[in-house]
Amino acid sequence: MHTREEFLDLMMVYLAGRAAEEIVFGRITNGAANDLERVTEIARSMVFEFGMSEVAPSRTMRADNYALSEETKRLRDSEQARLTDQSYEEAQALAASSIVAALDRVAQALLEKETLDRSELQELLADVAPESRSSETIGMVRALADAGLAPPRG
Repeated sequence: MHTREEFLDLMMVYLAGRAAEEIVFGRITNGAANDLERVTEIARSMVFEFGMSEVAPSRTMRADNYALSEETKRLRDSEQARLTDQSYEEAQALAASSIVAALDRVAQALLEKETLDRSELQELLADVAPESRSSETIGMVRALADAGLAPPRG
């Protein structure tokens, strides 16, 4: 089971490479083709199958549902496009912020060593704060915190 926020975060992750490529180099390549397919599939599932659309949150709009009106089909396709475009814009904004300096550090380290292990990567990215919508909406910790009953962190 996944939340809407998890799917939106995942779409941003898939689009981050393409966004960084555009920000850093001023152009894009075909390197993100598979990522674009994944993002499109996530957005499609969110709208068509999971009822995770802002325009129709209480129903699915399956592609195989022949009873859908042309207007509903346009709405469905428009919402799918909106989700993917919004995720790309957010990935670009993130790439344009503090992440560019971190990417430069990682690129330089890779040029010097060719491979990095987890601890080296964590050290290079230590000043980059994680951004996630899903971490704020998952599980009892959030519910308890909202109620003012959050357990002490240990």
